[in-house]
Amino acid sequence: MKSRPPAFAAIAVLAATSAAMLSPTAASAEMFDHNGSLMIVNYDHNDIRYDTPSDRAGQVVRPGDPAFTGHIQRRGEIEGTAYVYKKGCNVVFYKVSGRYDPAIPGYVMTGAAPIREKKGCGVAGYTMKSPNARLVYVDIAEKEKREQDDYARSVYDTESDPNWMKGFKDPTGKK
Repeated sequence: MKSRPPAFAAIAVLAATSAAMLSPTAASAEMFDHNGSLMIVNYDHNDIRYDTPSDRAGQVVRPGDPAFTGHIQRRGEIEGTAYVYKKGCNVVFYKVSGRYDPAIPGYVMTGAAPIREKKGCGVAGYTMKSPNARLVYVDIAEKEKREQDDYARSVYDTESDPNWMKGFKDPTGKK
């Protein structure tokens, strides 16, 4: 039997490790939406990464790029560093904190976001007026569950209406 070179084994281990870091498991990670990008919130790694960037975000980020690192409490407090990307520039970091808001449902974080120089990559300052000063990550599973629950309630509400059969042919043949 032919053995593979050690370099191949190292590459295979690296590829498997990278895939494992990006693939959420039910226990450690959940999928969220951030401005149309599909994100992985990984509670074991305490980070949020791009899984499937939106068309717009995909111009500057790739799957696996971080959006946040720090401390994430499942359905609780969140605090750490957010990342801002600009095409052709290095990533810029800034501090954010927040919590899971069940009304959304999702994480909401705030922090003074960097202001990029008009021409170039430098940081001219920080502001709470930037769109990046308030970050919202919508819990996809919880949102879909609520939508299904709302639909189920609407079906039950319809069936409890005494006129719900109006417009349907009576299956018993009665008129």
